Amino acid sequence: MKNLSKLLLRSLSRAARPYLKTVGLLQTAKVFNRSTLVWEPADEKVLVLAPHMDDEVIGCGGTIAKHVVRGADVTVVFLTDGGAGAAVIDSGQAPGDLTQTRTAEAHRALSCLGVQHSIFLGAEDGNLASTPSLAGTLGGILTKNLFDLIYLPFFLEEHPDHRATSQILLDAVSGTRLTHTRTFIAMSARAGSRGRRSASRRRSAR
Repeated sequence: MKNLSKLLLRSLSRAARPYLKTVGLLQTAKVFNRSTLVWEPADEKVLVLAPHMDDEVIGCGGTIAKHVVRGADVTVVFLTDGGAGAAVIDSGQAPGDLTQTRTAEAHRALSCLGVQHSIFLGAEDGNLASTPSLAGTLGGILTKNLFDLIYLPFFLEEHPDHRATSQILLDAVSGTRLTHTRTFIAMSARAGSRGRRSASRRRSAR
């Protein structure tokens, strides 16, 4: 799987190089003889798609902060309910308690970053999948707001919820003009992914 991922990444980077040069994003760093992306967050209308409540911070928290400082209007959409977002699940915990805790933590984290808009879609944590209802809800959000930039996990991330996010976005924009007018940027949140895989294993063993 790792070799396949590396092969796909090399192929994608080669295919993207001419486009990036055309739009001025790709410049060559002569000292190191390698290519670099030249881009800074600005005051765009920004959407962050976070499969879990922490992916927005781990994946692109610094970038979000830069956007906010520069006047951007940032919205974070959390796709899952956070119900599996703990290393150890307390057997005495009432259903929904962990979701409430994670939601409160997400609000505090966004407040620290200066983000004023958040939406919680409440899909099951650990079993995220594209459904007509979920894709339709996201499609409505996209159509209403017309974001300039959309951040989401890379489609080859290890965590299945992260990979599902790409499919949900694709289904949400399918048949609309949004596929031609928006810019999609991948973020990485591997630390959160490892934590959740470990949580799933512990929970299933109980």
